[in-house]
Amino acid sequence: MTGRQREARTRGCVMGGYISGVRTGPCAAQLDPATRTVTVSGDVEDSDIADLRSAIDAALDGSTSLTVDLSQVSYLPSVAIGALVRARMAAEERGATIELVAASGTVAQRVLEVCGIAHRDA
Repeated sequence: MTGRQREARTRGCVMGGYISGVRTGPCAAQLDPATRTVTVSGDVEDSDIADLRSAIDAALDGSTSLTVDLSQVSYLPSVAIGALVRARMAAEERGATIELVAASGTVAQRVLEVCGIAHRDA
């Protein structure tokens, strides 16, 4: 096991491709550079928030827009909602936008709806 793989195993939500596509925990974030979409999947645990925020920041770097698709998320706690809102606000301060997407009937869609967070249906 390489040092990078060992490091990846200790982290929760990782940006696919940065650590050789190793899925290290219940949460994963994968960037599609063609569509500027980060697809988040799995359980977003409290311990994953810093890595999720880093993945979003890295994906937005140098871009004016980013879509974060939460349709495959199976657990989305309030701390994750807070991180997504803060990421959106930080992006707007830099003149960029982050659009949240969640398929109808998913955990993420229900959580975003209850919290009154703007999003679009996948």
